[in-house]
Amino acid sequence: MNNLLLPIGSVVLTKDTNKKVVIVGYAANGKKEKIYDYIALPYPEGFINPDLILLFNHTNITSIIHKGLETKESIEALKDINNIIKKERQVN
Repeated sequence: MNNLLLPIGSVVLTKDTNKKVVIVGYAANGKKEKIYDYIALPYPEGFINPDLILLFNHTNITSIIHKGLETKESIEALKDINNIIKKERQVN
């Protein structure tokens, strides 16, 4: 992971889909205990089916359509989340 994660509410395109997705969370455990940077939902639909939840890493982002709200609190939280993800990846 090169940079700080994008804030919740960011809308992006990824390598794995041609559909816009909105970031709704971080540090998700996927199959085989793999940890992912982001949890996202289809945009603009949002949560309509649990099968449409997307887990992906920062390196999979091909385009940032909209960057979510950044505040001092969110920036500090993202620094902490970045550190948690790095530690989890070192363990696994």
